[in-house]
Amino acid sequence: MSFRLEIDYTREDIRCFNRVHKRLRYRVLYIVLYVLVLLTLAAVLAAFVLAAGWRVWNAELTRYAVILLMMTALWVYLNLSRNTVALRSLNAMGTTTVTTTEQGLHAAARGMSTDLAYSAICDIVHCRDTYFLYVNKRHATILPERCFTEGDPAAFGAFLAEKTGLKLKEIK
Repeated sequence: MSFRLEIDYTREDIRCFNRVHKRLRYRVLYIVLYVLVLLTLAAVLAAFVLAAGWRVWNAELTRYAVILLMMTALWVYLNLSRNTVALRSLNAMGTTTVTTTEQGLHAAARGMSTDLAYSAICDIVHCRDTYFLYVNKRHATILPERCFTEGDPAAFGAFLAEKTGLKLKEIK
């Protein structure tokens, strides 16, 4: 059975990869990080509310509040722009054509091509109509089901599991 994809990535593909990656690789770390960030923001907010309530608010506290707001805005901006940069990078070469061969996957885009052997894949994940083929713990090839032009996307997971000998991980 052969498969062919013509991939133009969208922002949702990048968001989905980030969600899968966080849940699959660093779940505990991200939970701890978010809890610490929320506790820190709650403590700082409580300190500012108490300072205002006790009427000890001064110019120095105002500077700290402004700095904290600027740092929070920068953190949000960097997290949002990370997806935009990744999307631009993935789409820089135009539409990527991915085909399956007996040895692996062949990807080509605007004069460049690369091959990914089935033996190089260390993890196969399926989430929200997208396949993620991990080649190590940090890097994956993103294959959205909407991009299949040949072959049945529903059968692709079983095909990869057979070729790689790995179990397909389904994440909701």
